[in-house]
Amino acid sequence: KTWEAAYGMLDEIWACSEFTAQAIRKTSPVPVYTVPHVIEASADETLTRADFGLPEDQFLFLMMYDVTSVAARKNPQGAVEAFLRAFDKEDQTAGLVIKVNAPRDWEDEEGLLRQWARLPQLYPLLDSYPKPVLNRLLALCDATVSLHRSEGFGLVPAEAMYFGRPAVLTNWSGNTTYMTPDNCCPVPYSIVELTEDHGPYKKGCHWAEPDVDAAA
Repeated sequence: KTWEAAYGMLDEIWACSEFTAQAIRKTSPVPVYTVPHVIEASADETLTRADFGLPEDQFLFLMMYDVTSVAARKNPQGAVEAFLRAFDKEDQTAGLVIKVNAPRDWEDEEGLLRQWARLPQLYPLLDSYPKPVLNRLLALCDATVSLHRSEGFGLVPAEAMYFGRPAVLTNWSGNTTYMTPDNCCPVPYSIVELTEDHGPYKKGCHWAEPDVDAAA
C-alpha cells in the first residue's frame, strides 16, 4: 500500500517474475506484465580459488546476500545451519563460502561474521568485486545455496546455474520462474506469518520458512 501513490505516474508495470507480478496485480490499476531477467554472465577466467583465499581441495557451496536487502528475508543463517547439520565440524571435505555485500561502514550488528569466522569450514568474503570477478566466484564454487524466505527472481542462483552449478533453493517465490525438480534441488517450506517487522516486510505479512533439515 505504501507504493500505491506511484501508480498514477505509470502506464504499465514490468515485473521480473510471475510471483512478483501477481502481488502487484492485487492493487494495480494499470497492466502488469512478467518480463523475466535474461541470464548471460561473463567471467574472468584467469582467476583461481587461490585469488579468493579459498581451498582447492574442498567441495564448496556458495551462499550470497546483501545486508541492505534484509537478512531475515535472505536467511543466510538458514544456509549456515543446513551446512553444519550436513557436515560435521571435523569434516573438512566441504566448505561454505559466504559472500556478503555490505557498505563500508557496516558493523555486523548481529555478530554473524564474528560467529562464522570461528568455524573453519566457513569462508566469509566481504570484498566488493566487479561483476566478471563475482561471476568467476560463482563458477569456481561447486554449488549454490539460497534458503531465502522470499525472492523477486533470484539472480544469484540463476547465474550459478548458467555456469552449470547445481542450486539448492527454497521452492517458493520468484525463483520458481526457472527452477524445476529436474534442474534444481528444491527445499520444501511452510508459509509463516511475520510476528515482527523486518524492514519493509511488516508484521502480519507472510513468507516461506524453508525446511533446514531437508536442505541438509
